Formats: sequence, C-alpha cells, structure tokens
Amino acid sequence: METRIRPHHPAPKLHRIELSPGMVDTINVTFDTIYPFTVEQGDAARFIGTHLAYPKAHHWQPVSGVAFWTGQQSYQRWDLNPVAGAICVELVRAVATGRYEAGLLERAAASMNQVASPVFYGSCLITGMNEADEVVPLPDRFWSWWERFAPDLRRIVLAQHIADTLARKDVAVDNVTDVVVHSD
Repeated sequence: METRIRPHHPAPKLHRIELSPGMVDTINVTFDTIYPFTVEQGDAARFIGTHLAYPKAHHWQPVSGVAFWTGQQSYQRWDLNPVAGAICVELVRAVATGRYEAGLLERAAASMNQVASPVFYGSCLITGMNEADEVVPLPDRFWSWWERFAPDLRRIVLAQHIADTLARKDVAVDNVTDVVVHSD
C-alpha cells in the first residue's frame, strides 16, 4: 500500500512582526500551523483566554521573559499539541547549552529541567512576560533564538503532519518500510 503525503498548508510564518506602540507580539502554535500576530497590550490577558476558547488560561515560564499559554482545561477538549511541546523543550535545551542568551543561574536551572517534557493540548500562545506576570513583547533574545531555530521547527511541523496523516489512514508505524522525499 502506498500513502502519499503532501503538506496542505504553507510553511510556518516564523518571522518577527514589527510592533506599533502599545502592541505586544505573540505566536500561535497549533498542531500544524505556527504564526505570529499582535494584540493590544492592555487587552492581552482577556484576548489570550478568548483566543484559547477558555475564559481562564494557564501559563508556564520555561525561561524568564517567555510564557506558554493554554486553556485552563484544554486537555478535556483538544488533542495533544506536540509541536508546542517541542518548541518549549528546544527553548529550554537552548538555554542549557548556551544557544539562548541567559545568565548562569537560569542556565543551571535549565540544565536540570531538560529531562521534563511539557504537555500542551490544543492551541498554545507564546508571549513575553515580565516579573509582574504582565504580557509584554517577546524579548529580543527569544527572537534571536527563534530565527536560528526556524529550520528545525519547519521539520518538526512536517513530521507532525506526516504522523497525523498516517494515523488518519490507520497506517501502523511497523508497516512503514520506505520513505521517499521529493524536493524542488
């Protein structure tokens, strides 16, 4: 049996957005789509809950200045989002290995956290966050890392798309004997 897989969506938009005054940038990560957008800073907390389809959202800060947001009980309604989990893991690894600008204490903490993989369900928003837990623009050090990580991220999204297609077609992993890649 042969199963052809063609990405049905454009490559993720992974570039930084120019911010107008009073706006913050955020990145939306779904199962197969990643795109940055902006929202008014004063309205960010309400917008995040609305965007995630929950009035209340939870956030995790794997590194200072960056928050990953999901709906309060998204695990009850949505499927696992391994792409968001992979981004979070790679961010922590980058801090631990010196590929992300961080202080010695944050680098040491990240080194100890490398073993845990976060679990996200449904859409995930990535935002900047200050010490007062307010949504702020994503830090420059995040965007510097993000732009270097983009090629790997595109591969992660494609791998997830392939895995989803195989699952929808009930193709067992043990039955995959060859993978052929055609590129331009």
